[in-house]
Amino acid sequence: MELQELDVIGIKRGRLGQMKPETRKGYILLCALLWSAITFLLLQHFVLTPVVVEGQSMTPALKPGDCRLVNCWLPLFRSYHRGDIVVIRDRKKQELMVKRIVGLPSDCVQVRRGLVYINGRPLNEAYLPSQTYTEPRKLGNQTFQIDRNCFFVLGDNRSASDDSRSYGEVNRADLLGLISQRRLF
Repeated sequence: MELQELDVIGIKRGRLGQMKPETRKGYILLCALLWSAITFLLLQHFVLTPVVVEGQSMTPALKPGDCRLVNCWLPLFRSYHRGDIVVIRDRKKQELMVKRIVGLPSDCVQVRRGLVYINGRPLNEAYLPSQTYTEPRKLGNQTFQIDRNCFFVLGDNRSASDDSRSYGEVNRADLLGLISQRRLF
């Protein structure tokens, strides 16, 4: 028995060559559209996912209605950094949240006198409007030691944000990706 070669789309070369030119063009177009749709869906789900910002917790950096891309792929190649804006999966509420990473694994975080302290030093938060006051909420004045593979996140609009001051650290597994700095539209 003789093996027949297969072309890229899986049809025996002889059969594709026997099709009428119009049918062959239509078949090739259909296959190209199908592969494009599959590629788009995979990219959208696993690499770049569009999100629309809801709520005021990240103003002024992100405003309600802003459409941004979430890069789900980049964190596989580099670690998260302080200041990164990330999308978080809240398992209890079954919703997504957008917050800024301020505390990294093994950091000691404390909120006192309206400022965030990381490892005993005030955090430089140039992205916040001047005179922003950070309330400690449930943390009180205690120092919070961040576990391995966890992060401490805050919203930029501190008075309107439900964040790590209320629910504690966020596990890396719940970070879906990085928010792009540019608006889509």
